[in-house]
Amino acid sequence: MRKTARALAARGMDVRIVELQLDMGAAVHRAAVEVIRAWRTLARLKPAVIHAHGHVYSLAVLPLARALRIPVVCEVHGLYVPSKWGQPGSRPLLSRLAKATELYALRSADHIVAQASAMAQRIVADAKVPRGRITVLYPGLDTREFSGYTGPRDPLPEAGADKVVMYVGSTHGYQGLELLARVQRTLPGGFRVVLVLSNDGSTAIRADELGFEPQRTVVLTSARSGDLPALLARADVLVHTRPACPENINVQSKLGVYLASGRPVVTTDVGDYADLLRGCAGAIAVPPDPALLGAAIQRAATDPVVSNRARGENVRVAERFFESASNAQCLVELYAALHASPRSRA
Repeated sequence: MRKTARALAARGMDVRIVELQLDMGAAVHRAAVEVIRAWRTLARLKPAVIHAHGHVYSLAVLPLARALRIPVVCEVHGLYVPSKWGQPGSRPLLSRLAKATELYALRSADHIVAQASAMAQRIVADAKVPRGRITVLYPGLDTREFSGYTGPRDPLPEAGADKVVMYVGSTHGYQGLELLARVQRTLPGGFRVVLVLSNDGSTAIRADELGFEPQRTVVLTSARSGDLPALLARADVLVHTRPACPENINVQSKLGVYLASGRPVVTTDVGDYADLLRGCAGAIAVPPDPALLGAAIQRAATDPVVSNRARGENVRVAERFFESASNAQCLVELYAALHASPRSRA
């Protein structure tokens, strides 16, 4: 969000970020206070367009936006999947109410930004939103931050001479660390998994707690964002073993960062991943199967064709689909069209 805001500001737009604490566990009175605070801010600013991240935030601002004739863009980070009768801890009626609320927000927004073509298709099917009201934009980043890195590679002394299979991200279940741990057991000696986790460095996380073999795993929880270019340059393979599930079809910025680094990439072919990487010899997308992923990792780490092609092709794919500057230009044009719409002029 902040990277997009900087890219928009570089195009002369006055961007204001209003942060709301509207997590699912918030008390009703706390949520009400946050919504009122947001309304006061928006009434004072009277923005040309409101770009809300997530349907909950769209719902919070829609009433005031309608009163002030301000178009609302809802950026979808995922779609809710209601629980079913019989599932442990399920609350089917409440979850269906939550789903209905989400569908209302999507139908009420003036435009939707989806982070995958597969997500756009789901919105059309589930929410019955016309495809013309949906724009697909993959998460933006400054690709030069990673592709232009010329400094030393991080030595990672714990990895020694082993081939480094690196994952960067969180420990959330949808990121696929459980699957990666199973993949590790298919790899021969000479491969070491390095987990660069976006957790608080004060909280120690052990490899065995995540299902990995401690003697073949390095866990880093204190890396800063500025360390990433050097860390990525040290990887022989960058991996993202996302499991296949209905909630897991958005394209994540992780893929863009991986590609921009110019290192070989292995990922699962969920959502748009296979389409994005089609014809890119420096990246391999396979089904979420441990044996197939293990074979792909070994090939990516040892085949010079993959590493050589990754330095050029992966970077070009990142620049084509993930560059913040391109995303910002698309948003500028979208905002202008919405601001000139009948709703805004009324």
